[in-house]
Amino acid sequence: MAVVTEAIDEICQAGGPHEIRFTHEDEVVFGEWDLSLLRRVIGNLLSNAVKYSPDGDDVLVSLTTEGAMAAITVQDAGIGIPAADLPLVFEFRRRGSNVGAIGGSGVGLAGAKRIVEQHGGTITATSEEHRGSMFTVRLPLTPAP
Repeated sequence: MAVVTEAIDEICQAGGPHEIRFTHEDEVVFGEWDLSLLRRVIGNLLSNAVKYSPDGDDVLVSLTTEGAMAAITVQDAGIGIPAADLPLVFEFRRRGSNVGAIGGSGVGLAGAKRIVEQHGGTITATSEEHRGSMFTVRLPLTPAP
């Protein structure tokens, strides 16, 4: 859980008009994870949620357990991803066709997917244009020491 709160704190320190709300079921989850790489994944999802959402909108983050997996979800009510672009969103240098002048390189989500898969996990996206996006990272848990 600390990796999630650290990523949230980092985004919040940058300031801005968004409130990030974090909910979680468990105080502690365990996994054999590289925390600096996971912080990068979560930070990317949070910065995207903030970047593509109108000022003042909340970003919702949750941490739950689903069987033998930890699930981290980042949800916004921003511009969303067009349906035709959604299957390609994790490809290198691909961005939604509706981003307009919003800056970005199209490498963040591709890198996030690679990191999550190196940890034996998955990352998925659901989205509706003009209504927002939800990204879910699932990572394998290990027994508490």
